[in-house]
Amino acid sequence: MPAVVQPITVFEKTIDRSLALLELHSGDVELGEKDDLVRAAVILAIAGFDRYFTAKYCDVLIPHLKSGKKVDDELCKRLEDSGLSTRFALEFLTAKRPYRKIRTIVQNSLSAHTTHRDSVIDALFLQLGLKGLCEHAQAKAKRKNLIKRTMKLGSGLIKLDPQPDRRQFDHRQEIS
Repeated sequence: MPAVVQPITVFEKTIDRSLALLELHSGDVELGEKDDLVRAAVILAIAGFDRYFTAKYCDVLIPHLKSGKKVDDELCKRLEDSGLSTRFALEFLTAKRPYRKIRTIVQNSLSAHTTHRDSVIDALFLQLGLKGLCEHAQAKAKRKNLIKRTMKLGSGLIKLDPQPDRRQFDHRQEIS
């Protein structure tokens, strides 16, 4: 069985690749559109951020469901929207790994949404009883303006690309 890769490990490797693109940009590379390296680095970092929170949500979801804690209405709606219908739930009664199936359908559902805004991340994790996740992360990182700067970076993506026909990177809808 292959080793399970933690979401933070994937995120760190993605950030390393993003930083490598920035190093390449500041070097003596000859490219017609050298600033594309900066745009690519930013987009890659934001994609890594999005992927991290999506994967981490799925990691926390199953222990939450197994804990017997109350499942609030928003979480029920998220599960229903993911495809967890009554029929699907009834099929779980005989399934070998029902929680793995829940994780998979939620993960597949979240892949069609973005989780790179602090308000979206906080709303998503609030369904699991984790209030103010981004504020806590900012405090733990001991970075006073971490959220503000991260959100500014993400909102500046369209401004970075002067060609409006190349705005296709933001093709997914946000979770609300």
